[in-house]
Amino acid sequence: SRMTRPIPPDKSLVTWVPSALLATRKLLREREFDVIVTNSPPEASALIPLLLGRRRPAWLADFRDAWILDGYRPPFPTRLHTSVDRRLERAVMKRADVVTVAHRLNRDDLLDRHGIEARYINNGWDPELELPAEPGQPDPDPKAPFRLVHTGTLHGFWGRSPKPLIEALVILGKRLPELPDRLQIVLAGSPESQGLEMATAAGVRDLFDYRGSLSRPESLALQRSSDALLLVTSDRLSWELPGKLSEYMGANRPVFAIAGDNE
Repeated sequence: SRMTRPIPPDKSLVTWVPSALLATRKLLREREFDVIVTNSPPEASALIPLLLGRRRPAWLADFRDAWILDGYRPPFPTRLHTSVDRRLERAVMKRADVVTVAHRLNRDDLLDRHGIEARYINNGWDPELELPAEPGQPDPDPKAPFRLVHTGTLHGFWGRSPKPLIEALVILGKRLPELPDRLQIVLAGSPESQGLEMATAAGVRDLFDYRGSLSRPESLALQRSSDALLLVTSDRLSWELPGKLSEYMGANRPVFAIAGDNE
């Protein structure tokens, strides 16, 4: 909302952190814990151990996305907001006992700016922990359209966009009138993150088959039934490496990547 958007580091500082802090303090009164683990985003989750004071357990701060590097969040409205955000990040990095990151560029940035030797733990896929899913196989019918599958967020304000793909489809459609019979792009995920309005405006909506939000087993089965999997990364986040890439590799299907200049 307009009231919470400018709050650094993010709106969960006022919408979620107060109740999470109370719950954490209650747990710490009831029993002893060896370590408290915070996972970001949202960045405000990493402020809870700061608010616990000196009697908190050891603290491991894990960052799935970079807090400051390249700025995947919408910009703050004033320099004061930005300054507060950077001070909060520095306080977390300096006070945490261990910092872990999922991207090497984030690790290097924290070392350069704060002298923090963060531990790099890359994204991965463990078949032993996998949920059951049908093996899935591409359609053997030679007349069936080529199925390009994407699961998750295809369009995001931080720079991930299907625009290059849609522009290519427009060009290809002019050269191949039979394109709708030869190519099908299957999407699964939340409707607001697919960019389908862009496809409609460009006149290529008929190439897209939107399946809605699927369960994880359904998503994995869809990946494995593809002819190829689509990977799109941000055009401005140097550290982006979507976690779905590990799942894609586990699906053992070819990956078509629209990516560059990032991890």
